[in-house]
Amino acid sequence: MKRYSTLCCLFLCSLFIIGVCGKDADVEEGAGDDDEGVKISVETETDIDTKTKSMSSAGDDKDKTEKNDENKDDDELPKTIMIDGREVEIERADRTITATVTFEISFGTERIGNVTFGMFGRTCPKTVRNFVTLANRNRPTGEGYKGSKIHRIVKGFAWQGGDFLHNDGSGGWSIFGRYFRDENFAIKHFPFCISMANSGSNSNASQFFVPMIRTSWLDGKHVVFGQIIKGHKTAKKVNDVKVNAYDRPYRQVWISDTWTDVYKKETSRTKEL
Repeated sequence: MKRYSTLCCLFLCSLFIIGVCGKDADVEEGAGDDDEGVKISVETETDIDTKTKSMSSAGDDKDKTEKNDENKDDDELPKTIMIDGREVEIERADRTITATVTFEISFGTERIGNVTFGMFGRTCPKTVRNFVTLANRNRPTGEGYKGSKIHRIVKGFAWQGGDFLHNDGSGGWSIFGRYFRDENFAIKHFPFCISMANSGSNSNASQFFVPMIRTSWLDGKHVVFGQIIKGHKTAKKVNDVKVNAYDRPYRQVWISDTWTDVYKKETSRTKEL
């Protein structure tokens, strides 16, 4: 009997020891899983934090770039500009500027920006005099450029305005009468110059056009008398306006205000444009 009791006690002790060891083994395995889980979780959180910081940094850099682009002085003549998906070089010409004319361009009631033209008054004095006079902001409505429309836009090529009589390209008037003769063709066409529109030889009035690209086929047919010196981006925005099949803009594009500045002879500026 004593021997049986001793065996029972030994058997129960063995079961107790095995149970405890098994429990310890389960905890250690579980602890290993938990450690691995925490480790993965830490790595994930670290990666997310790193990615978030990277995205934040990229966003900050983007914001800074956009702000820098916005703060860029459009007064500086850029070397090239994208026109209809093509990079167009803005050529320089050594010409004496005798006056400037600034147009405030608006789309409907929204002011878009200013475009300033430098006038080559020594090369084309009569043409420049006509243009500067018609750009005087104090001229009566319907007798000058202020309030007139940009009535024709050919994307990737040019935009045209100056018909303050009908705003459709059928009218216009010069300060010398209905028309005046072609002054000369000394300056060839180049991107962002300004040239007189006409209906044939010696039919200059008030209409003008601004090409976005080199238009050499117009040399000897239209008088170039200046070029844009400020506001190239605004000029490009005008050329990007959506038009119909007849090159008429869907939205109102017009000259909402004008300014002129005529230099005295002794202060005429020679600019490398």
